[in-house]
Amino acid sequence: MIEKDTMCLLDFYVHESVQRRGLGLDLFKSALKEEGLTPTEIAYDRPSPKLKPFLGKHFGLHNCLDQPNRFMVFKEHFEGAAKRSKQQAG
Repeated sequence: MIEKDTMCLLDFYVHESVQRRGLGLDLFKSALKEEGLTPTEIAYDRPSPKLKPFLGKHFGLHNCLDQPNRFMVFKEHFEGAAKRSKQQAG
């Protein structure tokens, strides 16, 4: 078991009249840069049906693990934590 503090994203929305122009991607990349995170380091709180395909298309994330508490993380989220835990122990 690995305990870690995780940044969470409560979905975001771009109005239909300006979708498909890259604004959502720019917004998301800006948030990642500001926080110094990658998309796999974030837990997603109650993701909308459009968020999963967005993350797959732009970041190649397809191994989502839906949690009982309605959060979604990706398999890589735990792999990175396990590697850091081993490095700190050794």
